[in-house]
Amino acid sequence: MTARRVKAARRPAIRRVAILGRVSRVAVGKRLGDLETWLRKQGLEVLRVHGEENASGLSWQPEPSGARAARGADLMITLGGDGTILAAARILFGTRVPILPINLGRLGFLASFEGHEVESAVASALAGTLQTETRRLLRAGLESPGTARPRPLGVALNDVVLKSEATYRALRLDVSAGDTFLGHVVADGLIAASPSGSTAYSLSAGGPVIAQGLDAIAVTPICPHTLGMRALVLPPSLELRVTVRSRDKAGAVASLDGLEGIPIGPADTIRIGLAPGGVRFLRTAGRTLPAALPEKLGWSASPRRSTD
Repeated sequence: MTARRVKAARRPAIRRVAILGRVSRVAVGKRLGDLETWLRKQGLEVLRVHGEENASGLSWQPEPSGARAARGADLMITLGGDGTILAAARILFGTRVPILPINLGRLGFLASFEGHEVESAVASALAGTLQTETRRLLRAGLESPGTARPRPLGVALNDVVLKSEATYRALRLDVSAGDTFLGHVVADGLIAASPSGSTAYSLSAGGPVIAQGLDAIAVTPICPHTLGMRALVLPPSLELRVTVRSRDKAGAVASLDGLEGIPIGPADTIRIGLAPGGVRFLRTAGRTLPAALPEKLGWSASPRRSTD
């Protein structure tokens, strides 16, 4: 267990603010416009990061030049759901620019504030009265037979998911943690999740909830073909290694934070570990994971004791 990396925000005065959201969604676009106007009236420089929806409309990619400019901001504000927050994390990974995530989506589990709190949240961020929480990202690389070193695949705040190219077929995988072989897995897929992603797809597949402040990787099989297989939590010192074993040269696909799948060939090995550093989120003191579970995911509290 590591000490919780939550502390009072101590930053220079904020002068440049990046704002991020899917302007193609009418409600989000209007709120972004109103926020930009208000920020400019405060004498702040505003950087609007634009983006494009993918073909399926399930995710979007920020425009590269705007994303690069945002890395030089003093603060990024996101308006939208968890997908927007994930995009912000990928943009700002490797910087110290804090993210103020405001939920305009349905669930917004990663968000620190709700849509009706925009004004108070932004005012608190500009005043420097919020706390920062550092969240680790996963880093994935692909190792093919005969290659000298793994090819970087990218980083993910939530999870790296490995699935079959043909969704109706099971994957056969050799799984190791560091130098230790864990076993041969036959399942519909495998999820490697960070603490942030432990409440997403991994949780739906039966994985554990990992509180922020713990550095760990949750490894969760998807519909395993055995009753004895369960999720596993690895320490940050161990790298997860998953090798695709195919009888007919069929491979798999890897998706980072739900983005478009990356082809993984038969006999290829995907290596997943916690990346050094992380991204910084702003939040109000006291808004912790235990409080978010009943509010966002309907976690049932203990029955109240009768006072009669």
